[in-house]
Amino acid sequence: MIKAIKKYFQIDGASNVDWKKFAYPKRFYNAVKYVHYRKSLPVDVPYYPLTAMLEISTFCNFKCPACERELYKKDTASTGGLFRENVRLEEVMRLSPLLPYLYSVYLVAGLGEPFINKEFWPIIDFLKAFDLKIGYFTNASLLDEEKIVETFRRRINTVLISMDTHEPSKYEMVKEGADFDHTVRMIKLFAQYRKKLSGTHPFHLGLNYIFRADNYADILPYLDFVKELGVEYVHCSSLIVHVEQMLEASFFNVPIKEKKKVFELARQKAQSLGIGLRLPNLEIDRKIRCCYPWHGISIFKGGDVASCPYFRTKRDFYFHAEPDSGLIAEKRSVKSTVIGNYLKENILEIWNGERIKQIRKGELKLEPHASPCDTCYYKFLLH
Repeated sequence: MIKAIKKYFQIDGASNVDWKKFAYPKRFYNAVKYVHYRKSLPVDVPYYPLTAMLEISTFCNFKCPACERELYKKDTASTGGLFRENVRLEEVMRLSPLLPYLYSVYLVAGLGEPFINKEFWPIIDFLKAFDLKIGYFTNASLLDEEKIVETFRRRINTVLISMDTHEPSKYEMVKEGADFDHTVRMIKLFAQYRKKLSGTHPFHLGLNYIFRADNYADILPYLDFVKELGVEYVHCSSLIVHVEQMLEASFFNVPIKEKKKVFELARQKAQSLGIGLRLPNLEIDRKIRCCYPWHGISIFKGGDVASCPYFRTKRDFYFHAEPDSGLIAEKRSVKSTVIGNYLKENILEIWNGERIKQIRKGELKLEPHASPCDTCYYKFLLH
């Protein structure tokens, strides 16, 4: 059974499974049920989610041109109402019935920077009381040595920092309001503390890199930059096209042959430098089904619980994976994957509510066009 769990439980991407987290009966048996039912993909799932992405702030101190916050200023429905609030600790505490079953929680912040929330550390402490694996995503602008020390003192397991380029001018162009030198200093300081305190608990430090049509080849010198910073892992994904003006910048515009060449060089370089590297898939594997409706949830300010972190609300998307014709560029309205609201409903009952059952049926082809999963390119790991 342990081998089976290890085979199916690599849901964190950057880091290995922390087996000590399974010393609790509810979590252990939840994982065992997940392994047992994973291949059969039931519509009515007899276990609870294994992982959750949790938005804790919708404020941001940057104005990134490609961010939903900037693109949907006049279309707030597409971002769930575009709250200008922080999530409160008392709201997070409403998740208590679910937390004994979860293995991990990631504070991905949604459309905001998590350290803007003054209750960031109290929220961390509350979650750590359940001995969960905890990670957070940050733009590093508000990091300082005290926050880095607290990250280790509170035994946080994973930190992912958004750093799209090794060139100062490009960095400050794609992240309006950012300070390249400050970000570099904080990453190096994080790496120093990781080296000094690596024996205290499992900890993983990574950078997030977004592929665009105009920066994909930069990944090669970027890896040298990463090595210099002392970082162990790079998570690469591609630019999400939310509006028509962004189509030219899409990574999908780069010929497959060119991408394959760059990716192979990047893999070789990362291996030689001792850096972990996650790259998107380049071709559609039609055997893949979306895993989100069966293993995790995303939780947003206002209480919305979604089965997918990308297709939260109904909106237009411009790239789609068709089973027969492959990847196509076309403007289509994509359905919401909101499955309930934990501030209004029982969080445990939401997991097997009518909407998520409908989404699962859609992915299993039992109820076609019931969810965005039908033509989603994320599920094929093309993102």
